[in-house]
Amino acid sequence: MSRHIFLFLLISLLPLTTLANVWEQTYPGSKLLQEKPRFERRLNELYIKGIKPVLTPEESRALSEVQFKFPLIGENSGDPSDFYSYSRDGRSYIALPILSLIFLEDLTTAYAWLWANNYRFETIDEYLAMLKYKSPQEFPAGYYPSPLQALHIPKDALNDPQVNDLSLRFRNTAYAFILLHELGHVLYQHRGYSGITTSQARSQESDADQFALDVLNRTSTIPMGAILYFQAQAYSMPNKGQLIAEGKIKTENDWQAYMKAEMTHPLTSNRLEAMATHMSNTANELTGAAEADTLRFIATRLLHISEILEDTDMQACMAVVAARANPADLAPRSNRDKTKALFELSCQKK
Repeated sequence: MSRHIFLFLLISLLPLTTLANVWEQTYPGSKLLQEKPRFERRLNELYIKGIKPVLTPEESRALSEVQFKFPLIGENSGDPSDFYSYSRDGRSYIALPILSLIFLEDLTTAYAWLWANNYRFETIDEYLAMLKYKSPQEFPAGYYPSPLQALHIPKDALNDPQVNDLSLRFRNTAYAFILLHELGHVLYQHRGYSGITTSQARSQESDADQFALDVLNRTSTIPMGAILYFQAQAYSMPNKGQLIAEGKIKTENDWQAYMKAEMTHPLTSNRLEAMATHMSNTANELTGAAEADTLRFIATRLLHISEILEDTDMQACMAVVAARANPADLAPRSNRDKTKALFELSCQKK
């Protein structure tokens, strides 16, 4: 995620009418501008009150000059999980696009409502896959639906105190993890991804993850929202199975060449497994049963995402099934409903 970025600088200077991207009807520019002050306050407050007090003196000194930037959209306007850090003129910046912040906030509300009402979570997987494999015109409204719209979340969902509390915990911990991950890149003075190997890039990502988890541990914060962030990231990036299904690659060498050229720092199963192990080990050290169970749940969900990343046949099948799927099937499903999930029904191995 940390990289030198010039498109960001260009976008920040363009008038609003030029900010066209595949999400412009889902989150119009007027809405992004309206929400920008709210998110600026929220993220700065999270850093000042929640993160800065627990940094070591050395960390504080190293991060004292970092600045947060809030462009309306990120470097990759088609990716709603786009967060990154960059350097310019000897200074370090962390970009937190408003579009990405809103999308993640909506996703946390949807997750909290499904959880509180005992609905199954695989509709989130299916929604994210449809975003990847369908064009905006293939959805009923003719554009990408927001998580709340696609997953049939009631407009008054946050009026339920349980949903409101859960969504806040998911959202704030997701934002905290993202902030800390990017601060880790700055702290360790990671290079941009141009000119380094894939192995070096993955090592940088792992170091930033570890920093984020270590700081969250200092505050006894359970990173519940990390599930949703990695879930969105896992489904938005290209994968080997998808490219095979599309005929763009055929061999492992083709895949390695594609990653080197197109994917500077892919989300890997090893990275997710490392975080799952960290959370499981932390859970074993906790005395509170509820907190330990929550951490184990998060670890299990991360391993589930890791399994999808490792299963090339599943990925290839999902690319076909998601492209053909009916968005109406994203309606909530009760945990009492034993009907198999879309991908489980269509892509399970015989």
